[in-house]
Parts: sequence; structure tokens; C-alpha cells
Amino acid sequence: MQTEGKDEWAYLIGYQIISEQNTPIGTISDIYINGPQVLIELSYKNKPIQLPVHQQLILDVNKDQKTIQLIIADGLLNIWD
Repeated sequence: MQTEGKDEWAYLIGYQIISEQNTPIGTISDIYINGPQVLIELSYKNKPIQLPVHQQLILDVNKDQKTIQLIIADGLLNIWD
């Protein structure tokens, strides 16, 4: 399987990340490709963080509201608390 390039994910910059529980997390400011891993960067609690993203983690994309509902692994956001 070929890794998708940054250009294929770039449209997500500016989208708001929403958790499975419908909690706003932050707005995507950049996309990084690290080998097969795609990472989104956003500000969370006034700190830049990176979260992994791929098709299986995306629950919903609302292009009108510019939101993405994303599965975030339990405890992952606690790293930045």
C-alpha cells in the first residue's frame, strides 16, 4: 500500500477535530507524513500536539462545518495535560 502524500490530506488544514464524545479538541494547523504515518498538528491546551490519523480513525467529515470526528486512543490526550 502506498502512503498518501501530504497534498492528499492538506484540505484538512483549518478543520476542527471533534472527539468520539463530540468534544472539540482543536483546529488542524499542519499535516506531517512520517513514513506510512500521517500526523495532524493542532493546538491543544495552548500547546502544539500531533495526533495520528488514517481512514479507520475518521468517523465523520463535515465539509460544510469544517469538522472531523476522530477516534483518539484512550489516554493519548492526557500526555499533554
